[in-house]
Parts: sequence; structure tokens; C-alpha cells
Amino acid sequence: MSQNEQMRQAVETYLRAWEEKDKSLFLSLFSTDATLEDPVGSPVHQGHEALGAFWDRVTGLGLDMQGELHRVTCCGNECLADFTMRSTQGGMGMAVRIVDHFCFDDSGRFSSMRAFWDDGSMATVP
Repeated sequence: MSQNEQMRQAVETYLRAWEEKDKSLFLSLFSTDATLEDPVGSPVHQGHEALGAFWDRVTGLGLDMQGELHRVTCCGNECLADFTMRSTQGGMGMAVRIVDHFCFDDSGRFSSMRAFWDDGSMATVP
């Protein structure tokens, strides 16, 4: 498998972790000192403890999440992932179009992730 295929697979696994509410899978994708900024401009979370707290805060809302991957572009040890994340509860929710920027370390784990989205990226879903 090529490096680009491995990075794309990691992005797909990242979305699957949210869909399956699998915190261990989510954390396994990140290096121990990785950073996460979601959305860009918000406080940066660094290290597994902080990433786990971020996960707990988001999943604590009790939403069902479904990611639809539109495109992954990989160059060097970085990828851009364009996807829509649908977050629903009781049949109502939001769809957010997101572009995530992932950097990978030498072991193939995320060393950083930055999520680009804003109010204009959101739409309600019935």
C-alpha cells in the first residue's frame, strides 16, 4: 500500500471512529503528543489526555454522527480531507461541511489535525 493510500485509510478510519463512537480507535490514530484544533482558531488540544477530553465533550452531546467523505488530497506527509459530518439526535440535526488538514508522523499517525469550518458550513437536516 502506498503512503497516500495509508494516509487516506487513516482519514477513513478517523471518520469511522466518530460513527462508531470508538474513543480508543480515535486516540490510536494520533501520536501521543499530537495536536488537534477544531475549529481552527479555537484552543489547541495536545496529547492523548487532552484529545480524550475533547472526544468526551463532543460525544457527551449524545449525537449520532455520520461522515461522508468527498475527497482526500495527499502531498508528502499531509492530507486535506473534505467531508460532511451529519450529527443527529431524534431525527433532527446538523450537516457540517468540513475540511480537515492532517499531518502525519513517521509512524503514520496524526501529528496534528486542524478542522476548517464555520457557521456558513452548517445546514439543518430533517
